[in-house]
Amino acid sequence: MNVVRLVLWWLSVWMVSLFGHKVLPLGYADVENRLPCKPESVMRIASISKSITMAAVAKAMENGDLDLDKPVQAYVPQFPEKTVNGEKVTVTTRQLVSHLSGVRHYSKDYFKTKDAAKDNASSATTTAPSAPAAEKKNPSKTLAVTGEFLLEEYYIKDKLDSTESALALFKDDPLVHKPDSKFLYTTHGWTLIAAVLEGATKRKFPDLIRLLISDLGLDSTYLDENEPLIYNRSRFYVRNKNHHLENAPYVDCAYKYAGGGMLSTVTDLVHFGNAMLYSYQYREAHGSQTAQKQDSKTAPPKDINTTPQPRNAVTPTSGMHQPSSDLGSAHHSCNLPGYLKPATMQQIWRPVEKTQHSKDNLYAMGWEVMPEKRKFGFGRSQPFYVYHT
Repeated sequence: MNVVRLVLWWLSVWMVSLFGHKVLPLGYADVENRLPCKPESVMRIASISKSITMAAVAKAMENGDLDLDKPVQAYVPQFPEKTVNGEKVTVTTRQLVSHLSGVRHYSKDYFKTKDAAKDNASSATTTAPSAPAAEKKNPSKTLAVTGEFLLEEYYIKDKLDSTESALALFKDDPLVHKPDSKFLYTTHGWTLIAAVLEGATKRKFPDLIRLLISDLGLDSTYLDENEPLIYNRSRFYVRNKNHHLENAPYVDCAYKYAGGGMLSTVTDLVHFGNAMLYSYQYREAHGSQTAQKQDSKTAPPKDINTTPQPRNAVTPTSGMHQPSSDLGSAHHSCNLPGYLKPATMQQIWRPVEKTQHSKDNLYAMGWEVMPEKRKFGFGRSQPFYVYHT
């Protein structure tokens, strides 16, 4: 073991002497042309797009444009009203951002049940435009993929020029279950959120995201569009049945911009995470007032639920060190406010009931949450943290 440590130490000293303190690349952003991966490499971030979209939702809340508890039809009148087991139900944005709405994900297997077929007939109040078709021959059949990557909606090639056209994929389908009854992770639900944002703000979703990206200084974050030239964009790869590397099948991600259709870099994602954390931890000048104080500057939006937290909720600041007013950075030494208000961040990072989908994980609003836990006095503690995969 000591010999191994000595060899590793020698290698580290040799690499530092050779490369200085630069981060060594790991792997290739372009295998065919042997272009190394680097912090500036622009990659698909898949469902981390949901957390970025959530920042846009939160900003619309703060601006008074969006009420999370109104039926989605208040902002998207073309979305049909739904019934479950013959009972009329309401879908809200609050349910959507926590995956409690019952809107389906990519799978259509639940259509096989008689109840779903019955509800489908009673829910479809309008005639949907023909939905874009996936590739006739599903390319997943030749790839070494499993789970949802086998589903045809992963391989849509058609360019959808509006959020409304993306809604056509699922808006007339029945709900999988009654809203607020159980957790069902859904990317299509975030397409409906994009439509809600458009109706609430009177701006197109791509324009809203580009404004957010600009405001936060995310200079290497984009919508995953195929046509524009994006510097440092990586190539995309899959393994075939023989485990050989292939170029990924061509797809167009316009149908899921809000929930899984953005590009970014590791640097921009750290920057975005810092912006959200700064908003969450922000204190008034000189630390004289806390983020929890409800004054004119930090009062929550009018639609924030101020009722007692559910039994399985955590105190938003539990498990976290209280920061200095400027987070130790000269860039924030003037105590500039965060992009979002602390009270808003406390709401969107608060675990929501009925969203537990693994042993420890809960969902909040556009973010996964690991609540603070301790089994024994003076025992090991699981700190509170948020993330998205």
